[in-house]
Amino acid sequence: MVADLIKSSPDPVENLSPEDMMRFHISLFHPDDLIWISKHYFHVTYPFFNKTSLWLKNLPINYGTYITGSSYKSKNGSRKPINVKKNRYIVLEHDKISKDKVAQIFMDSQKKGMKLVAVIDSGNKSIHGWIPNDDEADYWRKYYSIHGFCLSAMKDNQAVRLAGGTRYFKEEENRSPVIQKLLYSDKSLIKY
Repeated sequence: MVADLIKSSPDPVENLSPEDMMRFHISLFHPDDLIWISKHYFHVTYPFFNKTSLWLKNLPINYGTYITGSSYKSKNGSRKPINVKKNRYIVLEHDKISKDKVAQIFMDSQKKGMKLVAVIDSGNKSIHGWIPNDDEADYWRKYYSIHGFCLSAMKDNQAVRLAGGTRYFKEEENRSPVIQKLLYSDKSLIKY
């Protein structure tokens, strides 16, 4: 089903470089949005907050592993909800069922009207669907909550995987780093 999701992508996603995947993912945000990108989810201050346009001028971001679905008010703030300016995207993740099953759920939801902007492979157990935080978002948030999707991933300040970034594993896992891949893209749904 992941292969079917990739084939159904309105924008080309196969054979993209990590830099191009990262460019697309960051481009989900308005050029003037202040967004957070980091290698570690606990890095929550400057210099990890920059305008989208500045991040895009400095690709690839070698330490870019995490991003959130929100823009922020201040570089000197944090990822705390009080510093969130606008939650632009809801991220849908389920790591207890297969990626193929999640891909099927995403495609079925699209047939019911869900606007799927992007899907990112986390490089491990899950894929992350990005949907606009618009008038329909509450319906989809409830729908996916009922189906056991991660409530934390849906939070506006939750660190999630950045397409094109490198995922590193703990030394004891004895696994090589992997690229977090862009599996699906529909730029026509991006609304600032």
